[in-house]
Amino acid sequence: MTVLPDPGRSRAVLIGASAYRHLEDLPAVRNNLSGFRDVLVAPALGGLSADHCMVLAEPARPVDVYRTLRQQAAAAEDTLLVYFVGHGRTGRRNELFLCLPDTDPDELPYSAWPYDELRRVVADSRAAKKVVILDCCFSGRALADQAGDEETILGQVGIEGTYLLTATAANAVALAPPGERYTAFTGTLLGLLTKGIPGGPELLTFGQIYPRLQHALTSRQLPRPRQQGSDTIAHLALTRNLAYTGRGGTRDFKERFTAIKAQLGHAISAPRLAGVHAMADLADDWPEKRQNCVDVLCGYLRMPYKPDPGQEAPEPERLAFQASREVRHTVIRVLAAHLKDDAAVSWQGLNLDFGCVAFDGGDFSGAVFSGGHVSFAGAAFSGQVGFGGAVFSGGEVSFVGATFSDGEVSFDGAEFSDGEVSFALAQFSGGSVGLSNTRFSGSQVSFDDALFSGGTVSFSNAGFSGGTVSFARAGFSGGMVSFDGAGFSGSQVSFDGAGFSGSQVSFDGAEFSGSQVSFARAEFSGWIDGVWVNYVRAEFSGGEVSFDGAGFSGGKVSFDGAEFSGGTVDFARIRWWSHPPMFSWGSKSPAGVVLPVQPSGGARSQL
Repeated sequence: MTVLPDPGRSRAVLIGASAYRHLEDLPAVRNNLSGFRDVLVAPALGGLSADHCMVLAEPARPVDVYRTLRQQAAAAEDTLLVYFVGHGRTGRRNELFLCLPDTDPDELPYSAWPYDELRRVVADSRAAKKVVILDCCFSGRALADQAGDEETILGQVGIEGTYLLTATAANAVALAPPGERYTAFTGTLLGLLTKGIPGGPELLTFGQIYPRLQHALTSRQLPRPRQQGSDTIAHLALTRNLAYTGRGGTRDFKERFTAIKAQLGHAISAPRLAGVHAMADLADDWPEKRQNCVDVLCGYLRMPYKPDPGQEAPEPERLAFQASREVRHTVIRVLAAHLKDDAAVSWQGLNLDFGCVAFDGGDFSGAVFSGGHVSFAGAAFSGQVGFGGAVFSGGEVSFVGATFSDGEVSFDGAEFSDGEVSFALAQFSGGSVGLSNTRFSGSQVSFDDALFSGGTVSFSNAGFSGGTVSFARAGFSGGMVSFDGAGFSGSQVSFDGAGFSGSQVSFDGAEFSGSQVSFARAEFSGWIDGVWVNYVRAEFSGGEVSFDGAGFSGGKVSFDGAEFSGGTVDFARIRWWSHPPMFSWGSKSPAGVVLPVQPSGGARSQL
């Protein structure tokens, strides 16, 4: 009968070294230890008592490891699990040594811990089931038989109920890819445990885990793991199977929904991470309530989120933040993947509520927001967030009141066609927001009452060829806003009532060839010596650009080098002309440019 370890009568010892004096550091080890512990103690997974799961990080001396392991081995009655992650080295007799922070490769017998000692302590334990997992180079040397190349050697350990899993063969190195959260072996193992095995049994034994672990690693050209155990291996369960759907796969959807919701509220990150994938799977399986499942995932992002404590914060606080952020970014990845055209199950057209969510990262590049209502209202963007190549077509998308205060947010290459998209009251106060090469064709896009007070916002080479785009009453009081190379060829663009008082706004090389662009009642003011609004090398070849009721009372507006070959640029009904724009023509304005007959404000025009 397959059962999980008895929580009260079992013990786990997780040993790891990440910072070495004489060997290369392994930063991922710290995440391995915390991630494995989370899986073992999570009620939805391993269910082991937290008090019975000992983490021994950065042990100073071999004797420290020996004493801790001996104590836990003596206390274990049902199951004893020992896990080591760090450097592994071989001695003169090809014996395996587990390297600790002070291990000197030239003094292995005195500064490292011999695997033979670990095996002896485990063998002396009265625990009925014993599991040893080694994630280190040359870990395959721990196997009893190294003569063959077979990856599976069963029935050769003399202690009934013992199972050994190693990251590599006897002569192979384990990998810790730079920048990855976990080492290759442990990361793959944790991924299997936290996602589960679809179609598998309720409890995951090593018999189900190992073949999938081996395939997942070797298919990515990573080292092949090895295993060894007695005939009772089939009954050694490690965790519950989070992908289990009951007898015949017919567990009631409501029961799954309730269980997964509770899992997402778990205090430990690993069950929450698994819950994200489980809820996504349920959404795919349950089309009638898919919206409800997606609502839960969006609701998770709306939960309070503490900011990054910084590198000076205590390590437990930093690790807790990293784990929390990883769960949130996983939610974003899952949602974005289902919004792409190549998704196996599409969530396009569903309502998505990201209201007031704090985004410190995430990538919606290539996502399609078509139909439904998508809200980023009040969201705060402070990291690298990508909407590059996203498509907004139909439905309603709201960024009303969103703040862009740091980092980099990219809409480069996005398409806005049909539907409504609103950035009304949004605040752009830092970092950079890219809308370069964006296409606005047939949609209604609003930046009404938005405030551009810092950072850089770029509409470079954007195309406005249909629909309406409004910057009514927007405030440009700081930073840089660029429309360089943008094309206005068939849309209605409004800057009515906008205030240009401190930003540098550039239309350098923009083409106005068929749109109606209005600066009605706009106010151009600011530093007298600053060049704040720039139409240098802009081309006006069609359509109408109107400045009805606009006021030029400060700052500088330059049309230097602009070409006027068609259409109308109308200043006839301006409200204030004390600091008129600068033009590069001589005494006579080009056809299509209409200047005020009697400029108000008492100042001479600069023609």
